[in-house]
Amino acid sequence: MIPRRLLILWFILFMPVVMWAQVWRPAWIGCERAVSFSCVWFSRTYTFKTKPLRASLTLITTGLFDIYVNGRNVSTSVLMPCRQYPDDGALGVSYQIERFLRRGNNVISVFYSPSFPHLSKRQVAVNLAGCDALGRKFCYDSDASWLCRLADRRLLPNGGEATDGASLLSDWTLGSDNSLALWTNASETESCAEEAVCLMPEREDGWKVSRIISPKYFDTEHDSVWYEFGTGFRGWIRVTLRDAKPGEVINIGGLEYVCSGQMDEQACLKFTLPVCRRVLVCGDESFRVSQVQKVEGLILEPPTDWPKTGSPW
Repeated sequence: MIPRRLLILWFILFMPVVMWAQVWRPAWIGCERAVSFSCVWFSRTYTFKTKPLRASLTLITTGLFDIYVNGRNVSTSVLMPCRQYPDDGALGVSYQIERFLRRGNNVISVFYSPSFPHLSKRQVAVNLAGCDALGRKFCYDSDASWLCRLADRRLLPNGGEATDGASLLSDWTLGSDNSLALWTNASETESCAEEAVCLMPEREDGWKVSRIISPKYFDTEHDSVWYEFGTGFRGWIRVTLRDAKPGEVINIGGLEYVCSGQMDEQACLKFTLPVCRRVLVCGDESFRVSQVQKVEGLILEPPTDWPKTGSPW
């Protein structure tokens, strides 16, 4: 068995983006309905008699996440945390969130994806701690009182993603989803032992959009179109659509998107990170090239001290 000191030293030396490693016993929760490709929404409402003076929110995960407080994304990164592929080790980030909190009900929400297609009962562990204006402390760990449901997005076996724009819930992070039958209590997974958890600094918690570029040109083939960006980049393709039919399926460089039928809608990857250069946009029998209003390349960059060797995906 590797001594604890050596294990922590390994994390410090070989994960330079990590500020420190701590020995932790995470309060893991997961979604029983999830399968190996499932993305999951988690949500919990906390009630405070007065607005907290200080509050720290720590999220540990074996996958990838977005985290919201009262509907506001607490990070400036678009893909968190930075990890190599394939890896499902416990990585965590702590955020100071008192500026997002208020007196009364406060909704903490997590959008989780596995780091690659596989099933793990240890999906997220959340700790909320702080104090009020009178110095009274509070500390809450995630447990079965958290609610969860399958999200409107999932991973695909080919390394892409699928999302249904028609079922998108824009206000689920506010606890406003009325489809209560789709929400169930999260399942608890007891930590059998303390773990060495890498805690990343809030300012370097994940990948950020460094530039947005346009295609150099495009080639049309029947009812499909190739968009050429001229140089390869790691990131996402974001497409703005108009006059698409509800339920129409459009494929965008690894994203399988089901249209909502709104006048204007945008489709983009969220949890996978391909290398893009020449991108095919095509669809089912309802798709027309004229529906594509705008195509953008979002170049993503990791923190400056993230290892340059190896592939993140």
